[in-house]
This record gives sequence, structure tokens and C-alpha cells, in this order.
Amino acid sequence: MWREARLAFTDSLAALDCSVVPAHPWIHGLGQQTDNGAYLSPVNAIHYLAERLAGTGGNTDVVIMMVTGQTHENFMKGLNSLVDVFPA
Repeated sequence: MWREARLAFTDSLAALDCSVVPAHPWIHGLGQQTDNGAYLSPVNAIHYLAERLAGTGGNTDVVIMMVTGQTHENFMKGLNSLVDVFPA
């Protein structure tokens, strides 16, 4: 079940190498364009990300964060809030 949560990291967390692999409805061929706007289901996003990450090789830990919005402006507002906490 999806739920809103507040995350925090301790100062003892070891340094990490991270990559950002976006999946959003404005990627050509990924999202669905409707009269109400652009839409990307969580299932389609996960399939897309699995294909993109399949060639990384070795053991990899993956964290997926989903940001939603009714409009592009609303989506970007939510994304900006996430980037404030997890800068790329």
C-alpha cells in the first residue's frame, strides 16, 4: 500500500555513488497522452526502469521514488520538493 512518509538519514551513513534514471510520462513512447494530460502507471514505470537497469551488472541496490501530479506544473512542484531533500 502506498503511503506518505518522512525520511531522514543519520550522519553515520557511508558515502554513496548514485545515479538518477528518470521515468516520466513525457518520455517519448513511455507515457500515455490523454485529453486530461499525460499519464504513466507505476507498473509501466517499473518495467521501463527494470529494462534500463538490467545492464548495470553485478549487485546493485535500487531505490525507486514515485512523484505524482495532476498537471505538469503540479508534478514539477512535487519533484522540486524531492530534489530539495535528495539533490542529484
